[in-house]
Amino acid sequence: MHVKCIPSDRSETQEIPVPKRVRLFLFALLLPTLLLATVLEVGAGEIRRLYPGLAYLARGNAGISYSQDEYALFYNPAGLGDAKEFIFVTPFVFEGSQTAFDIAQGKISTSGSTSAVAQNLLGKTIHLRIPYIFKPTTLLNMQLVYPFGKRYSGFTLAAVIGGDRTLRIGVSDAVNLNLTVADRLEQFTTIGLGMPIFKGQYNIGFSAMQIERCDKSSTSSVSGISSGFTSFVNNAVCTTGEMRKGTSFTLGFQQRMTSLQFLRMSWGMSILNAGGLKFARNSGETTPQDEKQEVNIGLAMQPNLGIARTLLLADLRDLTKNHADDTACKSAGGTTATNCWYKRLHLGLELGFLGDWIILRSGYNQGYPTSGWELSLPFLPVIRYADYKVETGTPSGVAEQRKAIEFSLEF
Repeated sequence: MHVKCIPSDRSETQEIPVPKRVRLFLFALLLPTLLLATVLEVGAGEIRRLYPGLAYLARGNAGISYSQDEYALFYNPAGLGDAKEFIFVTPFVFEGSQTAFDIAQGKISTSGSTSAVAQNLLGKTIHLRIPYIFKPTTLLNMQLVYPFGKRYSGFTLAAVIGGDRTLRIGVSDAVNLNLTVADRLEQFTTIGLGMPIFKGQYNIGFSAMQIERCDKSSTSSVSGISSGFTSFVNNAVCTTGEMRKGTSFTLGFQQRMTSLQFLRMSWGMSILNAGGLKFARNSGETTPQDEKQEVNIGLAMQPNLGIARTLLLADLRDLTKNHADDTACKSAGGTTATNCWYKRLHLGLELGFLGDWIILRSGYNQGYPTSGWELSLPFLPVIRYADYKVETGTPSGVAEQRKAIEFSLEF
């Protein structure tokens, strides 16, 4: 058997013999390692990142060393250097927690008195993420990728305009039945470019983003809400007038590795929010929180196993452990420090069939397994699905399961 590999000078294709036993050994080594990693569970709060792609979420949210679409702007813009075709996308994404889907399916009753409904939701969280329609003329988020020049010698521009609204509703305290509502409202415009250098052996990329964000939350007993419902809602739900602006930059590079060419390996590094993301808050405001720069590294392998297009990914995110959502890990030691590193590990597996008409994905994201699929048939909207878990509380807390589906028109 032979694996076709592209040499570093990109001038021709080489045939490198790979014994069948070696292929089977690598497959037997890599796949179980990926699957066994999903049984690890870690604690502390969720590390939230802007605008995650569903294809990425389904494969463990890994994409530092392999990012060839518009989402490269949020993972590693250097990946745009490998973009091969014009892309214009208008996606619609709906994401909800398992509790939200249970309510929709009638598994959790929402009938009866307010206190009865609160009792049914005790210890549960309703999580919803939907596109934010911030202008009457903007029906959906818009994403664009535009390559220029020849392969391995030109450059690619990309832009994403859009926004998200994330709502979380939870009930705690069996005695007082406290209701907590949290809202994050974001809108952003990001543009960037990626280009290959040295005949395609390296990719470099840069992106800039202007973002407006509002973070609010409010907690009150269910009995207290009945006497001040309007005030409670105003304290919990964001409005456009409460959004604060910030600007951030992302830098990245990727390199194709010449060793073990039958694995077609590459590695990459990106710096998200280079120099930090600072919001122009008014005097006395504490939200939205500023974000420090985040350094990430990743490794990708695309072995030709002869069964399907295969992609294996491994990322280590936030190497300095400075993320605003997880500052407890900065000075952690012992077992906690180990858990913090597990939480920053992202592993992904992607298998493409029938020319990528059907794609299956699985992975490991912040300590929990992920899975998903994609259906991309000619002349029909592309459908993507992702199922993943996050830890939103303490290490002894229960992981929150989320499901997300995307319908997108791609041209």
